[in-house]
Amino acid sequence: MLTYLVQVTESLLVVAVLSGFAFAYARYAWKPSGRRVVLVGCVVGWIVALTMACLRNQTKLVDSGLWNIVLVNTYLVGLLIFVLLLVPPLARALKSAGERLQQLALGLMLLGATGYLGRAFFEYPFDISLAVTTMVSTDFFFRVVGWILGFVLMLVLAESVYKLSLALDMRTTTGMVVLAGLVAGVQLGGLGLRAMLTRRMIPQVKAFFSIAVFASNSTTLFCCLAAALALLCVVLVLVKASRANEPYNNPAEHRKIRAKWRSRRRWAVVCATCAVLSLVIITAVKAYDSREVELSPSEEYELRDNGCYVSLEQVEDGHLHRFTYESPDGVGIRFIVIKKPGSGKSYGIGLDACDICGETGYYERDGNQVVCKLCDVVMNVQTIGFKGGCNPIVIDYEIKDGYIRVPFETLLEHEEIFTR
Repeated sequence: MLTYLVQVTESLLVVAVLSGFAFAYARYAWKPSGRRVVLVGCVVGWIVALTMACLRNQTKLVDSGLWNIVLVNTYLVGLLIFVLLLVPPLARALKSAGERLQQLALGLMLLGATGYLGRAFFEYPFDISLAVTTMVSTDFFFRVVGWILGFVLMLVLAESVYKLSLALDMRTTTGMVVLAGLVAGVQLGGLGLRAMLTRRMIPQVKAFFSIAVFASNSTTLFCCLAAALALLCVVLVLVKASRANEPYNNPAEHRKIRAKWRSRRRWAVVCATCAVLSLVIITAVKAYDSREVELSPSEEYELRDNGCYVSLEQVEDGHLHRFTYESPDGVGIRFIVIKKPGSGKSYGIGLDACDICGETGYYERDGNQVVCKLCDVVMNVQTIGFKGGCNPIVIDYEIKDGYIRVPFETLLEHEEIFTR
């Protein structure tokens, strides 16, 4: 659950804060027809994100890297136009055409940001389906709950930022949109640069690599900056609320004013709670969830007749057992054995490594799940010993006289995997 809560929060935090400020600015600046342009841009971005996630995981019809470049450029063009049209002389010169162009620019910003960063959100359900053996399980339920909680948290954060921004003046809200836009622009620009470097669409300059690496490794930083903007909005509204002294003509108007600021203070509490909780999730919770999983120690077995002999009695409990054979070159080659549930003498036997994730190994979770340490995929115990997916690499063995015998030569064939 925590894994997907962290991932969704990291994917959508910048988008949530940017969307809240953008829609508040649109509410201040334009009539409903103008606001619809911004809304359409946001909706189209989510549709693009969903479409790309489905095509990428179900077909080979989409070049996600190329689409990422298109979305990044869409965002950056929108940001540039939006900022330029904030310059008063240019805005006055273009008049109504400039207003429509600015509406389109803000819509393009939300399209690019949601289309790029929102795709990961829609891809997580595909990851969840691969990571569990059955959808009728508590493991599947908790993963989905984490995914949904992350989305709800970001939705509430976006709404609270929007509500608070409406309590600020137009100038402050404009500044917030620009700051949030720059945070997202630096992140997306760096990621887009990485995609272009990968496809050799631009010169392989060291400075470009440095920017791309920074953007790729600084997701937490960009999320913290976005959360800081939300908290800054909270502070500004609370300060304004403490100084509010609006005139009124009768007790009814006074009650209405008091109710308005009471509602804004409540939204400030909601926004601050969501922002702080988001920061806790992407720092403390992420550190806890990504802590190193220790593999269980290797067990003893017999070495004779050019093979590793594991007593059947030793592995009858249905739990994961790990063994290590040291090759003549001093390489520890690990293999695992687990008795399959509901079977008489059927065992899952394979290397403690797979073709996809290498020699990171498997561990037992909750007493009945065999999990890949690297990708967190839960193995179907019944399929251990068969090729495919993240299953352990198949090895030759034989069961004889109460022992499982794994020949030395079988293990030595895979020695290279454990030296990478």
